[in-house]
Amino acid sequence: MVEPRSTRVAIVPACSAEAGLPSIGRALSPNPGGLGGGPCRLLFSRCPKRHQSPDIPSKRNRTMKIKILHVELILVCLFFAGTVCREAFAQGTSDKKSEAGPDVRGQNGKEAKDARLPWEKETGLKQHMMLTRIKGSRKIDIHPVKQAEGITTGLVIAYGHVISPPYKFEYQGKKLFVNGVQVRPSLVLEREPRQLLPLLTRGQAEATFKGTQIQRAAQELYSSGLKTKPLKEVQAEIVALVMKSTDVFLRAEWISDRALNAKEVVSGAVSEMRFSADPPVELTPKESQRREEENARWENEELTSRMRRVLGAGHCWIFLSQGTAGDQGEFGIFGPKVNQIMAELGLTREQRIEKIKAEVGRGRYEFALDVVDNYDPAEWKLKE
Repeated sequence: MVEPRSTRVAIVPACSAEAGLPSIGRALSPNPGGLGGGPCRLLFSRCPKRHQSPDIPSKRNRTMKIKILHVELILVCLFFAGTVCREAFAQGTSDKKSEAGPDVRGQNGKEAKDARLPWEKETGLKQHMMLTRIKGSRKIDIHPVKQAEGITTGLVIAYGHVISPPYKFEYQGKKLFVNGVQVRPSLVLEREPRQLLPLLTRGQAEATFKGTQIQRAAQELYSSGLKTKPLKEVQAEIVALVMKSTDVFLRAEWISDRALNAKEVVSGAVSEMRFSADPPVELTPKESQRREEENARWENEELTSRMRRVLGAGHCWIFLSQGTAGDQGEFGIFGPKVNQIMAELGLTREQRIEKIKAEVGRGRYEFALDVVDNYDPAEWKLKE
């Protein structure tokens, strides 16, 4: 008669003292001490009811061990595969978030309001046009007067127009003329309607206020220091004072005995600090106007003195529509590049501006805007 088979559950300690997996017979032993207090495996098997010797493992037991090891190996592989998949999914989600930009949602999950100012949301030329005072075109016609004598070296460019040498400088009140063309104050800037400056963020407003305080302290240091110290020592102390505030100014250098150029952190522009040996005093309106005219004449004299040095070296001096001026370098280096860009077909106005700004204008949009709006091939090829 065939003995019926039944399903039995074997509880086998994972930390059994015997090597390998105990036989089914030993696992079914009623001895509770065999558990050893360690983690146990549950083995399901169909086996005969009759007792089998624990010391002689059957072929069936060996087959069961192999199957259990296979199952364990598969489970381990699945575990590690799941870990890798979770990490890959998390990395993919992170990459998608970084491509989409920062999460602007608030704590309640709704989209948070963008606190940036309008011009802070833009870049490039569009941002520059929001910040500059000149909102319209810089197109302007000038009529220089040909001079019989004057400075014959170098080249002057005003509002993007090339003025031919020789050069003669004239002052009329606060105004400066080169060959009969008003270059200070800027003609383009004068025709622009007065506009409010763009709103500043709190940090920018604080930096601007701090910059004003630094200029006042520098003026006091200048006027009081000259009474007991040489000029060079006073100038060195003022540079040290200005450069202490690295959150306001990036660079400071003297361009004359009474003028200091300082690059601002907020705008990136170079502002000119002017100093007087006399301490500031309260003036009547009439005296204030007279003082302003004297200061303007002195500024124009300082400017023309620098212009003579630059032109004498064979460089080009530029007057920009926004009111600034400076050394642009040798015309023979940047002039042909301007002509090449302006002659290139298929470019839009904005593309020409970007190319001149990057290749010729030393990263300045103002120079590129003046050139593109007022370019005259006959003027620019004159000195090529």
